[in-house]
Amino acid sequence: MKKRLKNLRPEEKVFLIIAGSITESASNVNPIITKIDFLIKGNFNWKYFIRLAEYHYSLAEAYRFFLDIGKIDSLPANVSARLKEEYILAQARYLKKETELVEILKIMERNGIRPVVVKGVALAKLLYSDPGIRVSRDTDILVDPEEIDKATEILEQRGYRIYSGVKSIGEYKKYHFHLIFTRGKQMDSVIELHWSLLDPKRRSTMDIDTLKEKAVSIKVLGHKIKTLCLEHTLWHMSVHLSYLSFLNLRNLVEIKKLTLLLDRNGLNYALSWAGKCETEKELKIAITLSESLFGNFVPEDLAENFRVGCFLKNFALTTYYPRGLLWNWTPFLNIHEIVITFILKSGIKHRSEYLYRLVFPDQNMLHESFYYSFLHKKKSKSGAFIKKLYLLFKVLTFSGLLGFIVQGGIFSEKRLDSQIDMNQD
Repeated sequence: MKKRLKNLRPEEKVFLIIAGSITESASNVNPIITKIDFLIKGNFNWKYFIRLAEYHYSLAEAYRFFLDIGKIDSLPANVSARLKEEYILAQARYLKKETELVEILKIMERNGIRPVVVKGVALAKLLYSDPGIRVSRDTDILVDPEEIDKATEILEQRGYRIYSGVKSIGEYKKYHFHLIFTRGKQMDSVIELHWSLLDPKRRSTMDIDTLKEKAVSIKVLGHKIKTLCLEHTLWHMSVHLSYLSFLNLRNLVEIKKLTLLLDRNGLNYALSWAGKCETEKELKIAITLSESLFGNFVPEDLAENFRVGCFLKNFALTTYYPRGLLWNWTPFLNIHEIVITFILKSGIKHRSEYLYRLVFPDQNMLHESFYYSFLHKKKSKSGAFIKKLYLLFKVLTFSGLLGFIVQGGIFSEKRLDSQIDMNQD
């Protein structure tokens, strides 16, 4: 896959450098400046670059990057103005999110709840020199399962309401691992209240007590908050990526940063923990995909431990390619979600059960795949069985051939280009 990085557009290469800059040391600035100067000369399409950065909520990050390398004033005036505007807005939103978070945590703590903040503000503090550039749409808070009702009451007292898309709270708790709370007419504030970090439909489990025991403290607006330790954060980011079919560029960057921050003992612990939670595949795939974009970063003496097996290499990793990872996209995106879920199943028994549920769905399947749920609701009963058999055929076919289709370039580049309007200036 690394060879195919050469096929990226100059605008995409510049964005990839910016996205990966949080993993670079200050001593590596000069080579980066040289690369940037070479890439933005000539017919660099700034509108295309802005579209890509906007898609990833990274305009503020782009501003800070060009400012830090001394290039902000050499950009076209409209570009630098747009980036600066977004940077200022991002800082204001981040401060608002910090304030809301501390307010909620203080109330929870006064009521005897021991919350742990996951991703969001906490991750920005851990990984970014300028936390405000990590734009996030929600705040994730992990509490003990028995604390959910009390935490829900606290959020509702603060004006939050459970997202209206949830029809039955009891059913949602059974088949999911967090509740979504929103506040404001435009859902200005979103909190995901977790009682687990693992989707129960995947049949994986975790020890929440160990997560909390190893949690670390960081200061936010002068208040100490708890967040996952680096080892557990690396593990969780990998699992979170698997729920997105590993299509989230920022998370792939953060996977590299977290790996670099850990020593060998920390990396071995993360791998061991993933094994205990039956999510070792997710960790290895996430690291391998990150390395495909940003080069090898796992220490050589540990690299073998983090390599995926032959099956995952040939039937999972081959379904991705660089430009697809840049745009969080792959051909046949909806089917790809089901294919990756199928491939991640362990053993013949669980894979067979999953295929069976494609044709004879239970509540697990209807909750596990948005695409399948949509398909199930839209089709009449008379043709439903045939449609499910056709879906089964597509999943089996793409599980074997999708990697060949992507790597062969049969559909990948052309289909993506038509979606993002390559020729727009």
